[in-house]
Amino acid sequence: NVRAILADPRSGWSVAFLTFVYGGVMAYLLASPSIYISHFGLGPEGFAIVFAMVATTTLLTQPINARLLRRYGPQQIAGVALPGYLFAGLLLLSLSLLGVLTLPLFIICMITFFASFSFVMGNGTTMLLDPHRARAGVASGLMGFLQLAVGTALGTLIARYATGDPKALAVGFIVLGLLSYPTFRMALRPRGRTEKRPA
Repeated sequence: NVRAILADPRSGWSVAFLTFVYGGVMAYLLASPSIYISHFGLGPEGFAIVFAMVATTTLLTQPINARLLRRYGPQQIAGVALPGYLFAGLLLLSLSLLGVLTLPLFIICMITFFASFSFVMGNGTTMLLDPHRARAGVASGLMGFLQLAVGTALGTLIARYATGDPKALAVGFIVLGLLSYPTFRMALRPRGRTEKRPA
């Protein structure tokens, strides 16, 4: 079952771009304490408030995504949202290099990133599972395992250099964003037939 899922280019490429996106989230989660506290000088309470504020973005995008799905397909929504990942990295790097990055601007960059993440992950998961309806459980488990293993490794690597340094985090976002878009485009290529769940 696992071999059949990975052998299907739609699913294999979907796993790839979702893993790159997840790697960016892990990088932020691991690097954010040192960036907020060491770089921006927040205390523990301030860090908790700002961290929760940014994370709330994923909750706010869910009803918007549900409305969009009434008119557009998951591939269309993910395709429009995915460049937001790269845009957030480019914006963060530009502001950092210009020396004008403030805490509010950093928060805006992270909200942009998390909005993109929320739209991409939900709809990208649908893209991955749809060709394998008869193996939805296996496909979902495989995606979760690869995201945790590979995505966490990528995020850890980026966070190692991004400790207290928003520029390094931005570069990580840009690299993963550049990797995620072509793999997403490859996942859109139609191959084979969609499996049907047994009655």
